[in-house]
Order: sequence, then C-alpha cells, then structure tokens
Amino acid sequence: DLHLKDEIDTIQFGSTCKYIILSHGSFSATIGWLGFNSTIYYPEYMEDRRWHGDMFSVDPSWNKIINYLN
Repeated sequence: DLHLKDEIDTIQFGSTCKYIILSHGSFSATIGWLGFNSTIYYPEYMEDRRWHGDMFSVDPSWNKIINYLN
C-alpha cells in the first residue's frame, strides 16, 4: 500500500530516478547525494531566507536553478 511507505522508501525511490529536482533541506539533499547516474537540479539559495548550510553546491555536477522571481 502506497500510504504505508516511510522515509527510507521515499529516499530509496527518489535516488533511483533519472532526473531529480530537490527542495532545500537535508532530506532532499540526501536523495541527491544517493542519486547516482541521475541529473540533479537544486534551487538557488535566497540568502535572506536561508536556514541551512550549503548542502547543494558541493557537487559540481548538480545543476542550480536560478530564481528569477525575487
């Protein structure tokens, strides 16, 4: 049943996708770090709203999505 899946199942599923789009946060970053052979996108940091460390630009193969809607 899909409603009984937990966080581990979510991370395992997310990390197997060919294209991964992340949100900010460590849960999302973990999916990206485990996403081998995936094309990974992450949102640009908004410095005035940033609540976490730099978890996304550590891998140069990841693609930053630039926020044009400031």
